[in-house]
Amino acid sequence: MNKKLSVMTKYFLILSTLYFGSISFAQAEPVTLCSPNEVVFFSCPLEKSKKIVSLCESSKTANLPYLEYRFGTPQKIELRYRGLENDIPKKFNRVEVNYGSNSDEVIWFKNDSINYLLHFPMREGPLLEIIKDGNSIANFSCKEGWTNTKGDPDATLTAIEKQEDGIYVDLQKKWWK
Repeated sequence: MNKKLSVMTKYFLILSTLYFGSISFAQAEPVTLCSPNEVVFFSCPLEKSKKIVSLCESSKTANLPYLEYRFGTPQKIELRYRGLENDIPKKFNRVEVNYGSNSDEVIWFKNDSINYLLHFPMREGPLLEIIKDGNSIANFSCKEGWTNTKGDPDATLTAIEKQEDGIYVDLQKKWWK
């Protein structure tokens, strides 16, 4: 009986190790730069980087609603840009872009002479594009496309100004100046 018990114990230990060991390999919750009292509008870790891009929305009870772009790591946020509901020049913009056989929802803002565009294409994963003085200076794709993202970038917010939908070539004129 002791021999059977020790064999059963070994099987139990092996199965437990396999089961609980596999839990540690499960995909972790996507990381965000938003604080716990904010709503994650959108967030994703970026390919080939330790950086994260996040759009953080004020809590629903905030006196002054906002949407804030954050770029960096949890230890060091390199850029913040806050768009306010009642401050038109500081608002974010949103547009539906049609090109070829795809469409793309784009949320963007301009900070000094730099345009920051978050692309949410229908057929591929989200990406961040940075344009300065008419030149695309950086492109970052979200790790694992939509799989590792958090939030709902299709949600309607008062801090985002809806622009007239258009063709990519026409819309580039806004971003490439």
